[in-house]
Parts: sequence; structure tokens; C-alpha cells
Amino acid sequence: MVKFLFAKWYDEQATIDLVKQTGESRAYVFSVSNETDPERLLVQVRDTFEKAKQWERDTLAKKFGDDLGVRLAFNEADVLQFKPHTTMEIVKRLQPWSLRKSSADVKGGVFEDFLSKTFRDDLGQYFTPTPVINLMVGILQPTVNDYVGDPACGSARMLTHVLDYVRKQEYAKAIANNGGSAEGINPEEPTEEFIKFRDNHLFGAEYSRNVMHVARVNTLMNGAQYADLKVMDSLERLGSITGGITEGLPERPGFYLGGLTMILTNPPFGSKLTNDNILKDFASRDGVTKKNGKVVKSIPQEVALL
Repeated sequence: MVKFLFAKWYDEQATIDLVKQTGESRAYVFSVSNETDPERLLVQVRDTFEKAKQWERDTLAKKFGDDLGVRLAFNEADVLQFKPHTTMEIVKRLQPWSLRKSSADVKGGVFEDFLSKTFRDDLGQYFTPTPVINLMVGILQPTVNDYVGDPACGSARMLTHVLDYVRKQEYAKAIANNGGSAEGINPEEPTEEFIKFRDNHLFGAEYSRNVMHVARVNTLMNGAQYADLKVMDSLERLGSITGGITEGLPERPGFYLGGLTMILTNPPFGSKLTNDNILKDFASRDGVTKKNGKVVKSIPQEVALL
């Protein structure tokens, strides 16, 4: 289903871009009526999905060059494989929603309610409740000067809520600097500092390629097309993640030593880790269990989850 969201977001963006560039308008692909031919609609949606993939590849190449494999939402092998009438029903359900204009809470609700039901087995654990995310972001109070990372980003909602928080703060600041008037201020891009933050200060790591599909589309829908999201195991030793690079900020923001000023994450504690190369780096494992699985000593749950 996330493929449809990806294609619909691009459909909206491409339509707006066409108006800006040529002054011409066109009907959205994600629009159906009683006269819509399901077979023709399927062809159009598939074509839109392919164009969206190429757009993302071209866009990310401007920032990351050829290092795209672990960053793309979808690769060449990903295709839309749905029947015509199924496609038409999905388009009909998505038609009333604007993925560009809806608030972060509405977009988050789409992911939490719609996608978690569709991918309950694979993705259900990755949806942190919105009130919890808001609490975490509110406690940390990120600003445009922060470099924010989530090493277990799941659907990237931590990052998109950080983005929305900073956007609102910058919008309020811009209004204050404009004599209390919102006239002439774009609420989506209120300041140059916000644009720099959006395009250069958000970092996410996710182990599952399938979940990365969701994370990339979520950040795209929230305007963070350049968010630095990677498919990788953030529990690996830092040297293997960074390729031996040891310095972080200010030269290298991101998942480097000292490369972030703020981390928000809710790792999937229910997952079972069996990689001994990773386990041996965690002292909390020493002496906890024997090979037969019996508990040797107990670590209180409250401590283990701190």
C-alpha cells in the first residue's frame, strides 16, 4: 500500500510543478469517476509509480551522488502488482486526501491507522503512539541548530514530528520578526534556517528494507525529501558503520562519533538479537543467561529499558 502513497504524493507534486513551470494544469491520476476505466487507470498509476521512482533517484543524486542504494524508497525491481478493480478502489479511497497539504498529525494518522493494519505482522511494532512522540519532542525542544538522529527509525515518525515542531517554532519566530503579521510568510517554509534544517539535519537508520519503504515515503510526504535515511544495522560497531571515519560535527553530521546533537528513538525491545558479533559489545548481556537459557541474575526491567 505504501507504493500507492508514494505514487499519489508524486502525482500531486508533479501536477503542482507543471502549473509552476508552464502555467498549464492537468487532472490528477489519483482521481476516479463513474466513467473511469479500471484498466486504463491501472496503467496510469503504474506509470506514475515508475516516474516517482525516477524522480526520487534524480533528486537524491543531487545530494548523495551515486550512494543511493541504501537510501531509495524503492528500487528498479519494485513494481505495482494489483488488479485493475483493486487499484481503482484504492485510488478512490485515497482521492479525498491531499498528501502534500494535510498536517503532520493527519499524515501520521494515515500511517498509524492505515498501514499498520495492512502490515500488522511486519510493521505494527514500529508505530509509536503520537502522544508519546509529542511528549519526547516537547521535552527535548529541538531547534534549527540541532542535528537529530533516530537509529531505529521505523516509519520515521520521530523525525517528521521533530520537523513539524521546528517548523512551528520557526513560523512563530518569523511572525514575531514581521511585527506580529503572518503576511508574506510561507508556513511550510517559514525561514531559510528551517529549510537548511529540513534538508541537512535529519538522520535515520533502519534495519528492515521493507520498513525503509515506509520511512522514506513518510519523510517525502512531510517535505523532507533530503532526509538522510539509510538501511543499516545501527547496533554494529561505529567503525563498520562509518567506514573508519571517526570525526563528526561540524564536518560530518549524522551517524558518526559526535555527529548528532540529539537522538530520539523507540527501539523494538521485543526483537531477538542473535548476532554474537554485536552481542559481545554489550556488557549487560554478560552473565545474564547460560547456554541452556536459564536466568543467572536478574536485571530489573525498569533498568533494562532506561
